[in-house]
Amino acid sequence: MWPDSGPQQQQSPGLSEKTAPATNLEQPSTAIADPEDSSKNPIFERLLRDDGIRYYLKQESLRVHLRTISEILNDAKVSGEQSSEARRRVALKKLRELRMGGREENVLVEEFVERVLELLDDDDDNDQYN
Repeated sequence: MWPDSGPQQQQSPGLSEKTAPATNLEQPSTAIADPEDSSKNPIFERLLRDDGIRYYLKQESLRVHLRTISEILNDAKVSGEQSSEARRRVALKKLRELRMGGREENVLVEEFVERVLELLDDDDDNDQYN
């Protein structure tokens, strides 16, 4: 269903040529997630194993947005807020602005968030039956 990491250039479902950034899928640059963290959280680990998530995380434009949100969460100078709760609110506001209907609407961010929510919803459904 999702593109593999082979040399071919593919787009995720819903991305047009206009919105899909050109990228070399064989050579992802720096990782956003710390692999050490994934072993501590099974949900995070499951997200990182998903082919769709892996595809999206190889897209440089998405990584720029995720890096910005991470900086807002972790750096009081970037967010202008001292408490972690206030930084979380600023980061959430930034994410809302990047989603559909926001001032900075970005198709790739929206698709990534939708995929994450889909996987989390599937995980919740599985928990109910176990």
